[in-house]
Amino acid sequence: MAIIYGDNSQNVRAGKVINIHRFEWNTRTTILSTSGSSTRWIYENTFNKLESTSTIIVQAYIQGWSNSAGAVQGVLYVGNQTEESGVGYQYTASAYYKIYHCCSAIANNTQTGTIGFGVGFRANNGSSNERPFDYYWNPNSNDDNRIGQSGSMFIVTEVMP
Repeated sequence: MAIIYGDNSQNVRAGKVINIHRFEWNTRTTILSTSGSSTRWIYENTFNKLESTSTIIVQAYIQGWSNSAGAVQGVLYVGNQTEESGVGYQYTASAYYKIYHCCSAIANNTQTGTIGFGVGFRANNGSSNERPFDYYWNPNSNDDNRIGQSGSMFIVTEVMP
């Protein structure tokens, strides 16, 4: 597969997936609220980045329970870079499932080897006690006896530009 540019030059490695990592967390876990403008990380882990010129795409689907803050700023980090686009949730004032999602890319991280990533949130205005859902992520029958243990998924894909 190649990308052909307007001057007919091409890049044969473009868009090629060279590495993928899949992480799951299926334990009912307390979610901390904001404290000033500090970022609260919902989930953090590490992965092995192969190429210094690759783009990292992070997809995260985090299940939460009940309503809390109507708005918090979503945050993704990969290695030493952060991104605030493509991270967030749709707020509804109901005490049921919430999905916090991330589908974002970091294109200029030249680190290789084992590097960290995380998905979280912060209050842009510095207010405290904010969070995307109330108390727990990965709800289970303690929250509603109609559900079993839920889980959240994180996929880190490394793509050549």
